[in-house]
Amino acid sequence: MTKHNFPALIGCKIGDGFVVSFGGPRLKKVVNPCSMGRCQFTFLTGCSGETRVCADDKRKSANRSVMSAKAISEQTGKEFLYKYICTEAAIQNKFRFAQVTAETDFDRLAQEHPWLRTEEEEFYVCIYATREGDYVLFHHEGGVDVGDVDAKAKKLLIGVDEKISEESVKKALLTQASNDKKDDTICDLGGVDELANYGEYSGAPSEQQTYDYAKTILSLMTREKHKDAKATTLFSKHTKSIVWGMQTRAVQGMMDFDYVCSRSEPSVAAMVYPFTSVYDDLVARGVIVPAEEMPPPTVPMDYSWARKPNLILNVDGFIGVAFVDLLRTCGGFTRFLLVQLKDFCGEFLKKKLSLTNCVAVHSLAHMYTLDQLALRAADMIRRNFHKVIQDDEFYTLPFHLVRDWLSDAEITVDSEEVLFEAVVKWVQKNSEDRSRYFEELFRLLRLPQIKPTYLTRIVKNEQLVASNEACLKLVSEAVEGHAIRFENLKSADMELWSSHMASFQPRFGQNMDVIMVVGGVSEGGDYLSECVGYFIYEDRWVNLPHIHNHLDGHAIAATETHVYVAGSMEPGFAKTVERYNPNRNTWEQVSNLTTRKHSFGLTCIKDILYSIGGHGNFSPGFKDVSVYEPEQDKWHNLESAPKILRDVKAISVEDRFVYVTARTPVDTDNDDGLKTVTTRYDTDSRQWQDVDSLPLIDNYCIFQMAVASTNFYHTASCCPKSYTVRDEVARLKISARISDEILESLPPEVTSIEGAAICHFDEDVFIIGGWKNSDDVDKQYRKEAYRYCAERKRWMLLPPMPQPRCRATACHVRIPYRFLYGCQRYPMPQNLARQRDRMQQMQQLHRRTLTLRRQLQSQIEC
Repeated sequence: MTKHNFPALIGCKIGDGFVVSFGGPRLKKVVNPCSMGRCQFTFLTGCSGETRVCADDKRKSANRSVMSAKAISEQTGKEFLYKYICTEAAIQNKFRFAQVTAETDFDRLAQEHPWLRTEEEEFYVCIYATREGDYVLFHHEGGVDVGDVDAKAKKLLIGVDEKISEESVKKALLTQASNDKKDDTICDLGGVDELANYGEYSGAPSEQQTYDYAKTILSLMTREKHKDAKATTLFSKHTKSIVWGMQTRAVQGMMDFDYVCSRSEPSVAAMVYPFTSVYDDLVARGVIVPAEEMPPPTVPMDYSWARKPNLILNVDGFIGVAFVDLLRTCGGFTRFLLVQLKDFCGEFLKKKLSLTNCVAVHSLAHMYTLDQLALRAADMIRRNFHKVIQDDEFYTLPFHLVRDWLSDAEITVDSEEVLFEAVVKWVQKNSEDRSRYFEELFRLLRLPQIKPTYLTRIVKNEQLVASNEACLKLVSEAVEGHAIRFENLKSADMELWSSHMASFQPRFGQNMDVIMVVGGVSEGGDYLSECVGYFIYEDRWVNLPHIHNHLDGHAIAATETHVYVAGSMEPGFAKTVERYNPNRNTWEQVSNLTTRKHSFGLTCIKDILYSIGGHGNFSPGFKDVSVYEPEQDKWHNLESAPKILRDVKAISVEDRFVYVTARTPVDTDNDDGLKTVTTRYDTDSRQWQDVDSLPLIDNYCIFQMAVASTNFYHTASCCPKSYTVRDEVARLKISARISDEILESLPPEVTSIEGAAICHFDEDVFIIGGWKNSDDVDKQYRKEAYRYCAERKRWMLLPPMPQPRCRATACHVRIPYRFLYGCQRYPMPQNLARQRDRMQQMQQLHRRTLTLRRQLQSQIEC
């Protein structure tokens, strides 16, 4: 066989399975040269003009399958396509071929078809995958004589998580290609409308199977008329397959190809094994009753009948779970299910995990030993148990799962009262069968955590409790424990009290009421990053995690899930916003404010934060109104207020209206040139309206109005409070006449304090920290904290804070007991620790400088 310079002939099939490859990285030899006499093949030009593809043998081969009922050559197939499929693309005019038989004279062939010898536009391209990514090899001189491409070709590595770009291709690969060919694409050649995806078959199917496959695919593609007379798209990058039979090698090959293509999801959803003998045996014994065969659904297939609410959210999930259930029923799960498929099902359900389906997913994960999924679902249930028990799905759980959850000390609950109501509801869902379990579940409740009045009025009178002597005895012991705890005990009674201590300890996951104090300044002007909290249940202060910024004069607001702090008098932190997650006891930084400011109002309306007004270090004040949407983590500005608002305090009504008290600059003879105003902002219409006062809805509003004209109030921070009353009702409570009865039991010196933090808990009011001016010392920083008890209608002095602080903020938050138990210690954030070290170094340097100056001065004097 004479060697001719015919470039880029790749993948020729010769005779019955013999393969040659011209123009690849290495020239393969013909395995059986004499078979050339029995073969006919064709040189074809593709859409780029000089790409050659060799046609298949025209003869029908008995030992290989083809994509037709009768074997034809690729040349004949291409002729059919171009003859019978109408196209306006320019590529039709570039279809050329040269036929080669055993009698072909290659020299004459080259003369008749000179384009076979051209190599000006022949390129070599190769793409292969490795662990680190995909390598693209390119050489501007292709053809048979390309040589050692590993040494000559340009290489470009596309990392696993990287995207290829046109600029990187031109810079790394096309440096030696002509400029007029660097941008050639199918689109440029006019073939964009003719691009299509195609599917391939494998597994050595029979001729009949091949025919049925092709007929089915073409039937589905042409069932619906396309507007441009083209075939309908059947597959996408999310399409998955179900493999019939234990074709493990085929499945592994598909998964390898998924990796090479950087496919995000496996292309195989399941492997179905016939289980013929097992199935026949189950049918014979009557275990399985075959259903009546239903006609196949129309395309596209509709699986909506098979979707389970909140669990199987799409077709993929149905296929995965249905297949798993099939194998489990047949007893073949662990034997036949691929590890990759099992992991895929677990990962899929992890992504779909939510509060509405976590109970069902947790049960499913245990059923099929999906350990990681079970842990993830259990963690979600544990951290949100107080929300999970509000869903009806919880009350379908069997007894042993309900028992296990009630036995878990880490479940997050609002109170034991809520758990008692959940147990009663679970039993009443099927009282005939579940009543026998009530006593065992009732013993798992921490009754001493329930208020005595609730025990005697609600628990004791519940029919399930009243009819059970053991339960009644437990209630009596809990009430007695409360009496022992709150009475003045003699030393002889301490032994009795110690026996009740364990039962009085809350669950580690129980949400406890805490007054959280954030930021501020301490003695010497030191900023305080450490947060503290007043633990109401135990009447003591606890340490909480540090914030990451120096905050004073900042604003604070609490939503259903987080506590937000924003702004500061410190210029370097005046735009920062952080939020605290009580469920995880952590701080995280979110998107910054649009303006550097402090002393502004911050409140929550419909889960959106509103920032109103404020004051800057070099500004008389702001009219700004901006909103923060947590889901987008972005601030944007709204229409400004009609006047400057600084030292802002805010409350909200009906989750729509914001009532604001603030100070605004006026041309008066006042010492500070500021006037106190009260106004109402409608977040829907964005209209402002002046009013006489805040609505006097409760003690918190009454207290603010009672001190509204004092410097104590102007320099204090007040956390916002939301009221559910209708705005019409709130407006009726606006009054210019304010009673100061709430101040009667408050020590007079408290209202002379500046920079205090004011917050609320139910009907109670808290005053925390601040400083007080005096003659001998400019500022006396205060540790004191006061609480107005609505039940007793008087002020009480609380235990002092661990350290004095002023210009802090405070708010009520519910924190799981696990973060409050014992003595907690938290490290200072690294950025503040480094800043503190730098300040200490500068102070030491300053002291050394002063010492040297004194020494030099004394020497000069001598």
